[in-house]
Amino acid sequence: MKQHLKSAGGPVGLGVAACAACCAGPIVGLIGGLGLTATAGAWLLGSTAIAAILAVLTIGYLVTRRAHRQRAARCAPETLVHLDAPVRRTSTAARS
Repeated sequence: MKQHLKSAGGPVGLGVAACAACCAGPIVGLIGGLGLTATAGAWLLGSTAIAAILAVLTIGYLVTRRAHRQRAARCAPETLVHLDAPVRRTSTAARS
């Protein structure tokens, strides 16, 4: 019985080797393609996340800047007040 398995192992082993040689390229290519796709997806997801964060930060900056300008406009006087130039006083010791 062992002889029968040994004799059948030769053609089966040759078939396995031929299948491995024939199909190894596409299988390795598929695995490599999946790896490249995963890498590209990670880059795309990362760049999308960075773009979203930058958009939120930019909108927040613009909103706060606008609020600051509106608050400053409310605090500004509506009319200008004209003041005379200051007059320098002489000391009492210099008057005597």
